[in-house]
Amino acid sequence: MILRAAGLALAVLLLSVPAAGAQGGLGFRASAEGPMPQAGYLAFGLAAGGTANGAFTVTNTASSAATVSVYPADALTGVTTGIVYGTRSDTSRAGGWITPDRTAATIPANGETVIRFTVRVPGGAAAGEHVGSVVVQQQRSGSAAVAQVMRVVAPVLVEVPGGGGPQIQLESARPVGPNRAGASFVTLGLRNAGGRRCSPEVSTTLSGPGESGRTTSRQLDVILPRDAVAYPMPWPRPLATGQYRISVTASGCGATQTRTFTDTLPGGGEDGVGGLPGDKDGTERTRKRRVTTTERVPVTARRPAAAAPDITLQREPTTAAPAAEDGGSGLGARAGAGAGEDRDGASGGLADTVRKLVEENAGEALRRAGAPMALLLVFGLVVVAQEAVDRRDPKLRLAPVHREPDLAFGPDPDTANPNPVGHASNQAPDLRVRQ
Repeated sequence: MILRAAGLALAVLLLSVPAAGAQGGLGFRASAEGPMPQAGYLAFGLAAGGTANGAFTVTNTASSAATVSVYPADALTGVTTGIVYGTRSDTSRAGGWITPDRTAATIPANGETVIRFTVRVPGGAAAGEHVGSVVVQQQRSGSAAVAQVMRVVAPVLVEVPGGGGPQIQLESARPVGPNRAGASFVTLGLRNAGGRRCSPEVSTTLSGPGESGRTTSRQLDVILPRDAVAYPMPWPRPLATGQYRISVTASGCGATQTRTFTDTLPGGGEDGVGGLPGDKDGTERTRKRRVTTTERVPVTARRPAAAAPDITLQREPTTAAPAAEDGGSGLGARAGAGAGEDRDGASGGLADTVRKLVEENAGEALRRAGAPMALLLVFGLVVVAQEAVDRRDPKLRLAPVHREPDLAFGPDPDTANPNPVGHASNQAPDLRVRQ
């Protein structure tokens, strides 16, 4: 029994080793060479034209070295609000103020590397908050169809003195849908014209075909300063074709704003997202933001004003076809390519992709499964050996291996014979003297 328990413990221990290594990855923490994070950001207070240096530490908990690329990127407001971080080409805002000390690095296994950077605020920068980031990205090759991109984002907050607080503006409202899934929306054009982040609460009242003043409210996530978003407010029921009167109220982001819009929902339905304010046809900027939302740092659904995004490890699927190194444009290209395929072509392409995945990953799967299968074989041999040892033990050999039958009990003798021999009778004894 001791041998069997030892073999089981050894197998469990060895099987857990490769699993632990597979779960490792990149992480981020503050560095003694840079500023301490404030509400999740590496924060700097700089006047227009100012310069400052910063640093942070990237950790690698995997059992192998990680080769990464390092680049700055803008922070953007996602389609459904909340902060998202752009790709390598997104440096037209505060991301363009940041210059890392390197473009690539190799982080040793179970080690760490310090990434240093410089922030240079241009002379004409607007007063208020500006959010950028330093991105550390690792691309792991998978197959010809799928690659895994891992990103660690270090958010950088630069506050230029002056400027006011946040201020929400209502720019547009229009009914959208139903889409192919049967869902309808009211797309709200929102803009934060102030100098600080905010999380507004929006209430929408809709009157029109089938709607007699129904109101829906929702707490939105962060909208960055000087940024706009076309927020798709989900509607609880499908909207019919016709003209609608939409009353919108936004609060919690500067002074409360209320506006009423009139718009017509045409027949045929729409995609439920729409363009940015003033961009109802969906320009390149809108399509770019839809791709960028796949890189979103998860944030809470209800966040107080000026709260910071969580700093988490991000994983996103990208295509391995020739595309941008950051994977964002590759994802958009793949989505666009599939839009015009018919059902048969899509099925054929899916079958080809699955076949290629199986062919290219079968060998790798067998190689990785070799060690666990060997351990299972060792464990089975240990069990067989223990059984042979038990059979040679004289005490164990004589021990019964089958269940003994139950012992049956008959009726109680006292109950079966009320006057058994040798027991007193209930009748009075005969005391007569015999002559």
